[in-house]
Amino acid sequence: AVGQSASQLPDLSAATPMPPGLKAHAEEAALSDQLLDGHVVGQRDQDIVLLADQPGRYELPELRLAWWDVVSNQRREAVLPAVTVEVVAAAGSTSA
Repeated sequence: AVGQSASQLPDLSAATPMPPGLKAHAEEAALSDQLLDGHVVGQRDQDIVLLADQPGRYELPELRLAWWDVVSNQRREAVLPAVTVEVVAAAGSTSA
């Protein structure tokens, strides 16, 4: 993110509501900052593990994130579309 330090970037696992039966567990984020063309550039790399109570289809909702474009000086919005995931039981396991 241009114009923000890594520590200012949100944890997207906390911003994404999970459907019933699905939980998100955020791994520790790797944060880094650089200076590029006179602007601070923050980067946050983070893995998010999804845990399901049982096999099935789960719909992860669309995620919208507002941000300020410091280059064009205007508000913008990043959109991650909704995603459907299919969870299957582990081989050799029994599921209810």
